Amino acid sequence: MPKANKKKLATAQAPFETSPKLTTSFINADPILGYKIRVLIHDFLKESEEPDAQRRIDSTTEVNYISGPYFDQEQAKQVREATVDVELQISTSAATQDNHEGDGNDERLSRVRISGLNVEEAIETVMNGFLDERRASGDARPCGPHDLAPMYAALFGIQLLELQSPRFLRRLRRSGV
Repeated sequence: MPKANKKKLATAQAPFETSPKLTTSFINADPILGYKIRVLIHDFLKESEEPDAQRRIDSTTEVNYISGPYFDQEQAKQVREATVDVELQISTSAATQDNHEGDGNDERLSRVRISGLNVEEAIETVMNGFLDERRASGDARPCGPHDLAPMYAALFGIQLLELQSPRFLRRLRRSGV
């Protein structure tokens, strides 16, 4: 009997674990994981302006930033393994527009097929195309505000304007991650 109670307690602490296959839309709507993804995206946008955002970004341990301080290990695993259920359009030249002004291809769009991939695979797929283009410029580093924030927002179906809402900003100031 104690085992059953223990199992129920674990389920009650993490109700999102009961879903056999999480999706990015589900994570967007989840009050805990959705908020944490929004904080990560906010920090990509504000890392050069806000010391707290810079500190959080600098203390991540994963190349895709899906780790502490934003997520505990179990949450990070769930986010990375969530199935992408949104269609994503990536502007392959908009990301590099700052470094390739006047190249004439600023309006070119690539439709990247990521629906059905998990988040980790989707990020890798999108970033590989991005990195191929950036290597030619001699700087293959992605820019948080211009490259990462829009990509993560698109993967999870989040509008960047949500991150400017007074309600979100109050919660972030009050609670942090």
